[in-house]
Amino acid sequence: MYKYVFLTVIFVLLFFLSINYGGSDLSLAEALSNEEYAEVFWDIRLPRVLNAILVGCLLAVSGVAFQAVFQNPLVSPDLLGASSGAALGTLLLLMCGISGLWLPLGALAVGGCVTLICVTVAWLINRRGRFNQLILILTGILISSLIVSFINILHYFMPDEGTLLGATGFLMGTLNGLGYRDLMIQGVFGGPALVLMYIFARKLNLLVLPSEVLEVQGINTRALFIFILILASVASCSTVAVAGIIGWVSLIIPNFARMWAGGDHRTLLPLSAIMGSNFVLAADLLSRTVTDVEIPIGILIGIIGAPMFLVIMARNIRWEA
Repeated sequence: MYKYVFLTVIFVLLFFLSINYGGSDLSLAEALSNEEYAEVFWDIRLPRVLNAILVGCLLAVSGVAFQAVFQNPLVSPDLLGASSGAALGTLLLLMCGISGLWLPLGALAVGGCVTLICVTVAWLINRRGRFNQLILILTGILISSLIVSFINILHYFMPDEGTLLGATGFLMGTLNGLGYRDLMIQGVFGGPALVLMYIFARKLNLLVLPSEVLEVQGINTRALFIFILILASVASCSTVAVAGIIGWVSLIIPNFARMWAGGDHRTLLPLSAIMGSNFVLAADLLSRTVTDVEIPIGILIGIIGAPMFLVIMARNIRWEA
């Protein structure tokens, strides 16, 4: 219980700092006393902070689900192509002048297809009807690299400078300019996925058992895998549709949460959600305050995330030794 209290206190502190500090010196007190400041605060800063909370929550929980399905702490939507595929789908729609609720649909469709291709190719390569974790990860890396190449081609042939600049910021991962519509998109697509994943938390715990044992107990493992992957892909792709590619969150946060709270997904899922929100809130606050020019949050999280992942690997190696 103290873990939730501690993380909630951190969350409240980060939320307070995020709404009071940023690229411009504008506090909640000033917004309440000045009409002009109030418009900036309620229409720009607050929705950005709320979007950061939801992005962190959705990415962390989707990472937990992917790692549970494949029983591998190195798996995430980033490594299996869901994020890069979602980015490709979003860019294709943007180039066609399509926006609004079509963006998460396009992101979900392409991201889901890429993930399915990764899993299918890994299954065919193995030729044993099972998922070899190493083959799956290597296949995901290769296909993700291929998708990134297509993204770079699209980026190179952007029709005008305005679209090019927007695509560049999108590919870096940014929360700049996100509003209530983006919050609604994440809520509509990612919210139900979060709830359903928590409802299935008990079944996620059973995935540590061999599939033969689960099927003897009447659990259709293949259908469960597909269902959980769909939910996790929806959660992850909805964040890509509004904020671009923000890596590492779905990989490192579930690992830290698992180190702290164990493998029970009834505890792991909500704990990862809070930790993911705190992590993205802190990174967003740093991106707006460290320098005079805002650093795209995807770049900043990449700088922070790589060393953190090295710590996770070193600790896992020590435990196995």
